Amino acid sequence: MVIGKAMASGRPVIATEVGGVDSTITDGVDGILVVPNDPTKLARQIGKLLEAPDRLSEMGIAAKRKIVACYGAAPIVAATISAYQNTLFSCGIQTGNNDHNATEDRNDR
Repeated sequence: MVIGKAMASGRPVIATEVGGVDSTITDGVDGILVVPNDPTKLARQIGKLLEAPDRLSEMGIAAKRKIVACYGAAPIVAATISAYQNTLFSCGIQTGNNDHNATEDRNDR
């Protein structure tokens, strides 16, 4: 959660490759991934990024875009609506806003 919040604020994250972090950070694009238990490499990566403010900025922009695209309001609302519609459909309750009904409505005409 901390990684996502940092990325949402436009900050690239430098993290170790543990616990699924690599599913959030794309190494070299929106953050930096380093192997665990290598403080020298971690320090080196931090130094490189601090010495390249343009790259730091680009990675921060990419990080924010990724988080908004994946976890912003629009995709979360769409996923929630879809989940409710699928649940209702599987219970035999039809709504007017899903693909299942669109096909059935056309066939009823």
